[in-house]
Amino acid sequence: MQTFLKVLSVDNRKDVNDRPYQLVQFEQFKTVTIAGVDKIVKSNMPSRARVLWGPDPAGQIKEDGLFGNLNVGDIVDGHIQTFNTTPYTVGERSNLTTYTCVVFEGENGVSVANRNLRSNNAAVVDEHGQITSKVNTPKPVPANGDNDEDEEYNKKF
Repeated sequence: MQTFLKVLSVDNRKDVNDRPYQLVQFEQFKTVTIAGVDKIVKSNMPSRARVLWGPDPAGQIKEDGLFGNLNVGDIVDGHIQTFNTTPYTVGERSNLTTYTCVVFEGENGVSVANRNLRSNNAAVVDEHGQITSKVNTPKPVPANGDNDEDEEYNKKF
């Protein structure tokens, strides 16, 4: 069985620094073989969006390989994946503990999710309950102003 993504929409935008990006909506499909015939089966996974970054005007950040190369109806090798996470907040919704993202073939899903979760001070939690990336959680400042606690904290990662 192979999983792939169908492009549902492509929305061209620019960020505050005038860098172009595309918000691309994907729907997951699978191929299965039934009686020797490959069939395309729609997944019950809801569609998901992913940002594809265009060229950086300052030339500092790499462009996504699929930027500008996708049209509605195109099929892309990849899948939609859900991860358990450390608790985080988005808008009015707090204590969220799962994250779902679009992962392209050849990408590490945990790395993609952690990169996206970084701005929310969250990270993927693996099947053993271990945090898979450094999380910038607020730590209490010691009463004496000593930073030894920070050094111990950072040694964990």
